[in-house]
Amino acid sequence: MGKTTFINSQKVKNWIDTDDLYNELAVDWHFNSGNMTDVRLNYLRADYISEQTRQYEFRMISALFWDFPEDAVVIPPMKTHKEYKKTRKDLTLDDIKKLRKITTKMAKKFKIPIFKPVASATEYLESKD
Repeated sequence: MGKTTFINSQKVKNWIDTDDLYNELAVDWHFNSGNMTDVRLNYLRADYISEQTRQYEFRMISALFWDFPEDAVVIPPMKTHKEYKKTRKDLTLDDIKKLRKITTKMAKKFKIPIFKPVASATEYLESKD
């Protein structure tokens, strides 16, 4: 189960897919992508939006961003990630490998637990309530 499927299956609509949120707020990940300062600012904008969303007590399901500490991380098996890639024309296998490496590094930096399926992460988070 992916993020969208999980969110759509919830009876209580207190979960937000941050990909959808950022899309609605016109966060452009690729704005001036050749300039690392602008890339960092793009991600910091997403972090700021995430922090505001957390203040409204929404549960967020997202990818890790610049320095926003998530509550849990999901890194699916590579086979699953390759299946997801088939539906995403904007991702290459190299992109996925880089994202997995960055996500693992950020999870270790912030001591965030890593899960394989989304359901395990959400069960963990709900048990903390």
